[in-house]
Amino acid sequence: IQSLKNETEQKMTELNRSGEDKLQSTIKQYQSQLQETIERYESQLENTSSQYEEKLNATSDELTQKNAKLLNELQQTQKSHQAVINRIRGLSS
Repeated sequence: IQSLKNETEQKMTELNRSGEDKLQSTIKQYQSQLQETIERYESQLENTSSQYEEKLNATSDELTQKNAKLLNELQQTQKSHQAVINRIRGLSS
């Protein structure tokens, strides 16, 4: 009986070790997969951020050009209006 008991305990110890080894292996595998997923998402986020930054800069440049054009048109309109005002003043004096 003692021999059978010892043999059973030894088998259980071996099974526990085997189970622990498999568990550790599975944990390492999941950690590796998780790390790969994190790195992939970080890379995608970086790429997306870069794309939005480029679009934002292009939009900013475009708006700056449009503002400069509108300011120029406004200045030309003001000059034209001032010329008309000056002409009217000249006629009325």
